[in-house]
Amino acid sequence: MRKGGTDFVLARDLDQPDRQFLEVEDVKMNPSLALVVIFVSLILMGGGTADDAAPAEILDLAAQTSERWVEKGEEYLSMGMYNESIASFDKALEVDPENAIALNGKGFTLLSLGQYNESISHFDRAIEIDPENDVAWNNKGFALMSLERYDESLQCFNRSLEIDPEDAFTWNNKGSALLSLERYEESLDCFEESIMINSFYVNPWILRNQADLALKEKKKESC
Repeated sequence: MRKGGTDFVLARDLDQPDRQFLEVEDVKMNPSLALVVIFVSLILMGGGTADDAAPAEILDLAAQTSERWVEKGEEYLSMGMYNESIASFDKALEVDPENAIALNGKGFTLLSLGQYNESISHFDRAIEIDPENDVAWNNKGFALMSLERYDESLQCFNRSLEIDPEDAFTWNNKGSALLSLERYEESLDCFEESIMINSFYVNPWILRNQADLALKEKKKESC
């Protein structure tokens, strides 16, 4: 709707309850409000599309929110477009520097590029913001394992599994670290746990066979 030449959107301003509407300029000052505006407007309208719910400027601002940039970053990452992925996560962090998901996403992209130390700094920041982020703990562990810092990686995998003990990927990663440390029996237990959780996940089947063969060879040498 129009009022005095200014677009207004159908959302209460919780900081100023005496004001009935938020102006576009309000949303420009806080772009993360854009998605809230669209959502609330749709409810008040009883349905419709985002195009019906908010002015074009609000829709543009919604596209700039941290969450939307994270989605773009993850999409680029899935396609192996790492530079574009990093740029999108950086945009997300410009809007919200405390976005742990964006930090983890950028860290994983850097990990995929083999930039392990830089990725760890992003995982550390994500964990600082959200200590219960099991994915960031797992990813940090994988980066440390890639640097052959196996004992440190185990600490991360253990923390991740404390938060989510049903993650087959983390059990597999823990098993991989133990396998590298030649702790074969412990690694076998981890691979078995991973397979029990997700029998379609191929990696633990392969690594379990490697650990089993290594353990048999070790026992043969000790005889």
